[in-house]
Amino acid sequence: KVGIEIQETIASSGPQAAQAGRIEQLNRAAAAWFQQNLQDERAGADAREYLESRGIQQSTIDRFGIGVAPAEWDGLITSLSRQGFTPSDLAAAGLIIARDNGSGFYDRFRARVMFTITDLRKRVVGFGGRVLGEGTPKYLNSPDTPLFKKGHTLFALDIAREAVTRTKTVIVVEGYFDAIALHQAGLTHTVATLGTALTPDHIQVLRRFASKVVLLFDPDAAGVRAALRGLDLFVNSGLGVKVVTLPEGEDPDTYVRKEGAESFTRLEEQSPS
Repeated sequence: KVGIEIQETIASSGPQAAQAGRIEQLNRAAAAWFQQNLQDERAGADAREYLESRGIQQSTIDRFGIGVAPAEWDGLITSLSRQGFTPSDLAAAGLIIARDNGSGFYDRFRARVMFTITDLRKRVVGFGGRVLGEGTPKYLNSPDTPLFKKGHTLFALDIAREAVTRTKTVIVVEGYFDAIALHQAGLTHTVATLGTALTPDHIQVLRRFASKVVLLFDPDAAGVRAALRGLDLFVNSGLGVKVVTLPEGEDPDTYVRKEGAESFTRLEEQSPS
């Protein structure tokens, strides 16, 4: 009820815990490298320009640990190898992928704005990357590892936790930029799913901090379907739910930048349960 996390003993010892600890150490080094690239005059130029075009301020970049993966096949491998990490470590963390011909590896994240995914214990558990320019997939997440489970994890919950606990309300959006834009506008009780629909595990996490959930999805057909699929999970959860529908052609990021937080709050108040 009060949001105290009880650690299960199974996670605190044995080979799996050692591997999770190693991956966290590696992720922290990778996050520092991505963030350093963004500050680099040449390597980070395109990403800085892109973030500026999305209205992301420097203080927000710092708070969310935003970085960039350059358009190189082995930039991360080279940098972290110098720090003593092995290719098998990097592969276990999902940061590199084995080449099809079986000889060597290449970086999973290339030419992407990078988002650091942190858990409630402030451990760097994984990454999300948004492609710079054209390319597919548009968004790419770390694969599941001993430290990271997409269906359990909510982006920005570690930052939103205090505001969620205070307001007893959590806004759930679909994307990194949506969550970041709402935080920047002062709606700091916002979290995002990581490219998955809401899961029962997400609901269990949210119940620890909030009594009300505001679902905010894009107004297109896919967004509406996602919202409807998620509603079943809230039956008997003890959580009150509202679904905010944005005007046609808007997503949470563009709407809050144009109309402001007060306008969003009015939408929320008028939303059906």
